[in-house]
Amino acid sequence: MLRVGILLLTRNISHHKLGMGLKTLLPGSKLIHSYEDFYRSLVNGLDIVIAMDSTPKYIPALTLAKARDVLTMAFMHDIRSISHTQVTAKDAGTSPFLQRLRRIISAKLILNILDVILTPSKYSAQMIKYYLGREACVVYPFISNEVYRPLRVKERRLGDLQFRSDDVVILTVATKPHIVKHAVVAYAHLRNIVKNAYLVIRGPCDKIPRLPRVYCLPPLSESELALLYNIADVFLYPSLVEGFGLPVLEAMSCGLPVVAYRLTSMEEVVGDVGILVEPSIRGLVDGVVMALKRVYEKRKVALERASFFNPLETKRALLMCIKQYMAYKIEKR
Repeated sequence: MLRVGILLLTRNISHHKLGMGLKTLLPGSKLIHSYEDFYRSLVNGLDIVIAMDSTPKYIPALTLAKARDVLTMAFMHDIRSISHTQVTAKDAGTSPFLQRLRRIISAKLILNILDVILTPSKYSAQMIKYYLGREACVVYPFISNEVYRPLRVKERRLGDLQFRSDDVVILTVATKPHIVKHAVVAYAHLRNIVKNAYLVIRGPCDKIPRLPRVYCLPPLSESELALLYNIADVFLYPSLVEGFGLPVLEAMSCGLPVVAYRLTSMEEVVGDVGILVEPSIRGLVDGVVMALKRVYEKRKVALERASFFNPLETKRALLMCIKQYMAYKIEKR
């Protein structure tokens, strides 16, 4: 049995979900949250280290693993600071020049110590190859179907938030500020078209205009988030750049119709079951109106699409990445 250390040194929610998911797939694997724990695990013996991200924080641990001839793997979820510098810098509130420079330097440093680059989409693999000149192995993430699934909701209520049966609830779950901003602007137009429309946001709301019937929620537990997906009528995800888009998969797994921009990884993830539009506010408005007209049809196909991203497929892809590297290493000798 391979001894696998799953390295998770940041508090990113998506990375945490990915790490927990991989731990369930790999018998004998260990989730590692600190340098001290990593060093102890390394001394006790590891065959493979899989880092949940490729930021500078992971470099010391991966360097040490590489020096001990342990197979080093890390997820490079996207390189949007290089491929979409302006959008990323604006989201982060930093200089585009510094944003791009930092990412280029950190990427070059970590590439020198990585045996295998893992990435969550074919789109991200293409970008890594184009900008960094390295092949990346695609491993699609998955989510817990025990949590994210259709629920029988008797009452459309989450805490103090409650909706009537004839209310139209548009949901956006995001970490990138530009997604929230685009959703709010689209809603400002939609509320004049769709009666009883509400926008619920789980994400950064500090810089958006305050509008009636717009609710910004604090961090939620996974069960609360799953309930929110089941309460909503449409999931609105206007992302300009995405390595995968885990909230989209969560929404589809709950049978929620998705409206998103036809950009980056969205077509790969959503396929033809959602409503993908060109990047414009008019496109978002028309997309939501269309989704509401076809909500029952879209719920069924969303569930079918979500089932493609499952634990067996993720495990198969990850083991294939390992086998391909081993074969390459043997051939190189």
